[in-house]
Amino acid sequence: MTNHRPLRHIGTGKQSGAILLFAAVGMSLIVILLSITNIGFLYTYKREYQKTADLAALAGARKLIAQDGSRSCINNATPAATTNANQNLGSRVHTTVVTCGKWNPSAVAPFPRFDTAVTSDQVDAVRVVISGTPPRFLPFTPPTLVSAEATALADQPVAQLTIRSTLATVDTQQSALLNGVVGGLLGGSVNLPVASWNGLLNTNINLLTYLDALAVELGVNAGNYDGVLSAPVSVGQLLQVAASVLPAGSAPDVSASLNDLGQLGANLPPIVLGDLLNVQSNVPTSALDVGLNVLQLVEGSVQLAGKDSVASVNLPVNIPGVASATVKLKVIEPPQPSAIGNPALAKADPYGEDEIYVRTAQVRALVTLNLNAVTNLVGNLTDALSPLLNPIVNFLNSTELQNLNLLGAVGDLLTDVFNALLTICNNNCTARNQVYAEGLAQPLQVSIDAAGAEARVMDYTCPKENKSLTADAKTSVAYLRVGSMNESEVFSSVSPVVKPVSVVEIGYRRVRPRQCLLLLGIGSCSDLQWEQPNGSWKTDGKSTAKKYVISGLGLKVDSPVGGTSTPQLTYVTPTLPEIGETPEYKSVSSSSVVNSLGDTLANVSLLPYNSGSNGVLGGLLNGTLSLLSGVITTVQGLISSVLAGLLDPIVDTLLSSLGIQLDASDVGATMSCDGGGATLVD
Repeated sequence: MTNHRPLRHIGTGKQSGAILLFAAVGMSLIVILLSITNIGFLYTYKREYQKTADLAALAGARKLIAQDGSRSCINNATPAATTNANQNLGSRVHTTVVTCGKWNPSAVAPFPRFDTAVTSDQVDAVRVVISGTPPRFLPFTPPTLVSAEATALADQPVAQLTIRSTLATVDTQQSALLNGVVGGLLGGSVNLPVASWNGLLNTNINLLTYLDALAVELGVNAGNYDGVLSAPVSVGQLLQVAASVLPAGSAPDVSASLNDLGQLGANLPPIVLGDLLNVQSNVPTSALDVGLNVLQLVEGSVQLAGKDSVASVNLPVNIPGVASATVKLKVIEPPQPSAIGNPALAKADPYGEDEIYVRTAQVRALVTLNLNAVTNLVGNLTDALSPLLNPIVNFLNSTELQNLNLLGAVGDLLTDVFNALLTICNNNCTARNQVYAEGLAQPLQVSIDAAGAEARVMDYTCPKENKSLTADAKTSVAYLRVGSMNESEVFSSVSPVVKPVSVVEIGYRRVRPRQCLLLLGIGSCSDLQWEQPNGSWKTDGKSTAKKYVISGLGLKVDSPVGGTSTPQLTYVTPTLPEIGETPEYKSVSSSSVVNSLGDTLANVSLLPYNSGSNGVLGGLLNGTLSLLSGVITTVQGLISSVLAGLLDPIVDTLLSSLGIQLDASDVGATMSCDGGGATLVD
């Protein structure tokens, strides 16, 4: 008989194990779900704390800076942030810590972006840390500390100053001069037409867009505008990047011109854009959303790169009577056409590192003019001096000519040379001294230091509905030197020595007849010969004859020609535009600044000089010549009128092409008030 195990006992143990397994899995799932729920519960509190920290930081930052620019963390920012946090968290137990500091987004380790080691007048941001222990979702879990942190940057007033010359358009003469000036500073040849220069003058690019593109070119992190402004960059890069961000609708020749100039600029020493554009550190991005004139960028960058060298300028001269003219110039201080910053910081220290300051360039130019072809001046001098020469002849016969063993009276100095020599020849057929009086025998050098114009923010008021901006401006101050100078001294750090240059030169040449015929006791001379510098004699060689300078009238100018004036410019609502809009321009001018070099030259005294050891006009004469006020007055009037007509167009056009005018500049302003706003930055 076979025994069988009952069927009901089969698999009972295995079923019990399966139930325990399922129970364990179920419990695990429950624990996981509870944990997830708890995490979500804590995350909800975390988000609430973060939201509270954000709002508290914004509330504190809005109150950090008062309308008058004063800053208070303890009295203003901390109470505002704490009150805001308490209102949002209600009765929940929490801790709020408020800290004020300076926000520097460009800082890299080990320097913090939120810097608390600053003075109270430098703080511009508020950091809030809120922490607390939320209710436990699971009673058996330990309490969890939750914290959140936020930093807000106070919206501050932002102001921009711009300065420009009153050049409204470029004509043919200015275009030619710009080619010479810019080409000279670039060390190459520039030949842009009038339309191209006017295109550059009338085109603006967006500064923010330009800096972003330049950051890519230089490999600087996006948004690090302080880094872009402080990085070395070539003029070629600056101009070619500018060509890439021209606004839509710009003339095609503007882009081509920038690229052509950029190719020449690639060979210049690198510059720092921040030396050209004065932008305060850490200004908000919105403050950079302004226009930048392309011609000012070209002129400024080229002048900045070439400030350590002397440039020879191919000056186009189109003045009748001027045989030749050369110009050399050096940029003493490059321009700063635009400045952006917080007017509150500028007001606190207008001359400190947070100044909002703009200027035109300071240059020194040396113009050398060969005026011996100005026939109207020489002829007028001859005509005017003829009736006044007898006292000079007597003086020369009694002093200088006696010392030179000259025989007999010389006669009328401006009588025909042949007739004068015939008289001499009738007495003696040997070589004689022929006295002469000539005007403008030497090249004339004109050196002018032009300091341009400048302006800086001194005060401001907000809010937007009643805002104003005040700037002090200084008009041009120029220093004029006319005479003979050492070129190396002109462009050195010391003031050059100015020597008088003769405008009327009195002396003699040696002349003799090639043959002398005596007939019935009456002599006659023919085939005149003149002594040459090498000692030889040359027939009809008067123009190249050796001169023996006795005395003359020397012109020397060494004095300021422009007064200093500091007018105050005030821009007020409603004409003061917001940042990013077209600036409101005010003209800076002063009646004390010279409008014409002729006004200065007309007041210059011409002094009589005697000859030095080398035949160059030297020390003052104390003889009869110094008493000839009529001669001096006559020559002075002729010289000043002619020189003014020659120098004014040259110097004025030269300086205006560099963005400088001696009597006027335009200063523009825009400003946006803070409006009690703030921005989260971290």
